[in-house]
Amino acid sequence: MLSAGSIVPADVLLLDAADCYVNESVLTGESFPVRKRAGQVAHDAPLARRYNCLYLGTNVRSGNARCIVVRTGRATEFGAIAHRLTLRPPETEFDRGIRHFGYLLTSAMTVMVLIVLVANLLLDRPLVETLLFSIALAVGLSPELLPAILSINLARGASAMAAHGVLVRRLNAIENLVAWTCCARTRRARSPRAW
Repeated sequence: MLSAGSIVPADVLLLDAADCYVNESVLTGESFPVRKRAGQVAHDAPLARRYNCLYLGTNVRSGNARCIVVRTGRATEFGAIAHRLTLRPPETEFDRGIRHFGYLLTSAMTVMVLIVLVANLLLDRPLVETLLFSIALAVGLSPELLPAILSINLARGASAMAAHGVLVRRLNAIENLVAWTCCARTRRARSPRAW
């Protein structure tokens, strides 16, 4: 049984409702209370159109309702949203390219340091000085400012896109958008209809 002021403890199906208005802003973003009533709704109806269900985390603003619990915990709509928030976003082509570039730099740096170390040891240089020089070379070759340079350039791209009315939520998505646009232009230029 739910009445005005009740917080819905689980996903429930309405059996009976009288002037039941529920605040669902936590799930749908709708700022006004939504009227709920008993009845049948198509099983594939979107969340905002399911007038016969109440969801975990919402609260009853007015009226009362008699309900039956159908889902609890992680199986609820709120639990599904919470689970999706814990998932990592898929790796973009930009992220994959940066990772491969990092591996390339690391392997090139390792090879160069080993060559310098071996060459200095073959020239009978002192072991400690040769080792210290190799470590200093490795530190000098590591691209410490690469993340800062990437962030600055992506931020400049985002501000340029914002000037054209495009909002960017994730900076690394800019590179994917540029790559997709270039591929689309190339395909369009190669298609016979373009002539």
